[in-house]
Amino acid sequence: MNNRKPLRIIIIDDHPLVLEGFTQLFRSLPYVELVTKCSDYLEFAEKMKRQDYDIAFLDLHMPQKDGFAICEEIKANYNGVFVAILSTYEERQFVEKAYSLGACAYFFKSVDSEIIGKFLLDFWQGNVGEFFVHIPQMRKPQEPPFPKKPFHRYELLTNRERHIMEMLVKGMGHKDIEFKANISYETYKTHHSNILKKLEVKNDVELTRLVMENGWVQ
Repeated sequence: MNNRKPLRIIIIDDHPLVLEGFTQLFRSLPYVELVTKCSDYLEFAEKMKRQDYDIAFLDLHMPQKDGFAICEEIKANYNGVFVAILSTYEERQFVEKAYSLGACAYFFKSVDSEIIGKFLLDFWQGNVGEFFVHIPQMRKPQEPPFPKKPFHRYELLTNRERHIMEMLVKGMGHKDIEFKANISYETYKTHHSNILKKLEVKNDVELTRLVMENGWVQ
């Protein structure tokens, strides 16, 4: 049985039919809990402040801010959010730019529902291990456009969780962490539990080994 929490998705696109189509598709998937649709950047920015999301699907061509700029903003302010681009541009330079800005997937808008559904299932199960591209006309499936880019569960941690993780790995007790982070014991327990779940480790010993092996703490 999969004990992962259902996915929370936000999508922004200024084309009503495209927005509604993807929204209905995402809402039909059993492992998706919430789908928030936005037709412009201002609406998107407001929704991002009010709710935590696992994945943001971004249209590249937007009137107020394009998808690249929104991707940069998400990566700067919402570390736990996985960014996927939805685009009508199949040229390699657009894919490369998305990759360079930290996007984790790039889909041509004509993508089959089965493909994007399988991608979301893999993501939910923790099996997305590289920059995912689906543009049938651009390349053969066996010819990846980039070297593999490991997707570490570390990317799901918030800034606060990363700070607490570093203190845990350095051997600090919960009282010292509560003081340093200015949080209550209940808040500490919540962060601690979230860190272990997101990194898929059972205890602080496994956490420390995982962090050290990947060099996440200097």
